[in-house]
Amino acid sequence: NLLLSLMNAFQVPAAYVATSQLVPPEHYSRTGGLQAASGAAISILSPALGGAVMAWGGLSAVLVIDLITFVIAWVTLLFIRIPRLEQNAREAEESFWQNCLGGIRYLKERPHLLRLILYIAVVNFLAKLGPDGQMSAFVLSRADQTALGAVQTCIALGLMVGGMLMAARRKADRPVKAILIACCSIFAAGIGLALCRTPFGWCLFAFIQYLCAAVMNVHWNTMMRTTVPLTLQGRVYAARDTLQNCTIPLGLYLGGLLTDHVFEPLAVSASPVQTTLAAIFGSKRGGGIALLFLLTSLLGLLITLLCMGSRQLIPLDSQERNNV
Repeated sequence: NLLLSLMNAFQVPAAYVATSQLVPPEHYSRTGGLQAASGAAISILSPALGGAVMAWGGLSAVLVIDLITFVIAWVTLLFIRIPRLEQNAREAEESFWQNCLGGIRYLKERPHLLRLILYIAVVNFLAKLGPDGQMSAFVLSRADQTALGAVQTCIALGLMVGGMLMAARRKADRPVKAILIACCSIFAAGIGLALCRTPFGWCLFAFIQYLCAAVMNVHWNTMMRTTVPLTLQGRVYAARDTLQNCTIPLGLYLGGLLTDHVFEPLAVSASPVQTTLAAIFGSKRGGGIALLFLLTSLLGLLITLLCMGSRQLIPLDSQERNNV
């Protein structure tokens, strides 16, 4: 797993830049939508196909097919010609480690973009602290594995439909506003998820959340492609991902800790607070997780609305239109 993560640190930024070089700028948004839809389709089909192959030929057959598909992908790359980017004089004179810090320097010189990245880091933290990180525990505390499977299927369907919607439309003229509206919808759906008590409702709100997440991610990646110079995209993309994803492990850890030691005990202990929580979230197990979902979603919605009312991120939309 460590080796896979290390290789992904090189592969993901390289694939991001390669897409920018191979796709015309007017199709960035549609390409991002197709990538999101295909990734979601894979997440739906792979478990079913993997189970069928496992039943037919065991784990060895799964691994052989995995290696065959890897070879097919590798051979495909031999027929793709990616234009070589020319470094400017400053970059050519810098050492390897100075080049690695180029993405951080670029972001420090552009505070509006850095603020948006830090906002996404907060969104990631709240998502992992709440619905995105604790979904399995929430559903299994209130229903069975069949309900969890249905919710996970709706999550993948939401990502696929969101990607298809983005593939079918042109990019937004004001991507920052589109990102913030999508995040508002994600947190609003999180409130509905927290208050709902039926598997159908969980499936519906999870579908809405991840559809909006796909829309938000496509707008975010498209904006990065059209505002960051091509020669810097790999380094800036890597720096962006490092900053916005560094809060994910903390959110996951704190979410589990708070669920087990604070919110679930609070929801089952005999007290006036428990009576109030039971009236809102029901008396079954999982009421504490639902309360955590509600609090994180309300906080995320409040932060997003404050960002929408602030002018700190508006220049990014103006810069986006000027570049196009």
